[in-house]
Amino acid sequence: RTARMSDNQRPVMVSPFLNFDPALINVNQGNEQQYIFAEGGQGRGRFERAFSAIGGCVLGGVSVGGARGLYSGLTDAQMSSLSSSTLRRSHLLNHMVRSGGSLAQTAGCIGLFYGIYDFTLSKARGDVDDNANTMAASVLTGLTYKLPGLLSGDRRAGLMGLARGGAAGLVVGASLVALTTGEGARRLLGGD
Repeated sequence: RTARMSDNQRPVMVSPFLNFDPALINVNQGNEQQYIFAEGGQGRGRFERAFSAIGGCVLGGVSVGGARGLYSGLTDAQMSSLSSSTLRRSHLLNHMVRSGGSLAQTAGCIGLFYGIYDFTLSKARGDVDDNANTMAASVLTGLTYKLPGLLSGDRRAGLMGLARGGAAGLVVGASLVALTTGEGARRLLGGD
């Protein structure tokens, strides 16, 4: 193809394959920068944060479970009777994977329940994003985690387990609020 002259008189080749003028793409002729900013845009919402909470719970569960599996594998009485290093390594890995996977699944379910409760409470309160949602979702998650104990077995023991689950949720929720609030984080890090 032949070159043609653009508006500012420089030769521009028209692509024979795309059949368009590349000078049309360069809309910004001056030196001003053009950005699109979201007006009134806010950060991530509760539903978006639920995914990172679930992932964090799974990663934390697999880390703690793997460490627990490593410890139980090293202290296992059967470990000393294994003859080769390959068998010992395989034995340790089996302990780590079994324990890590189990705890990761449990922690992921807890994170999922927390995310569902947190999002539902936020929507029920008219998209209010505050610490009350965190506390309530944590307590409800603890209660939900211990609910099967109430439904299958001794009622008194089930109620005690339910109370312990709610109390654990309250402690975790209060810890989350203390860590995510500016004052709590500053106090934790030793600031004024």
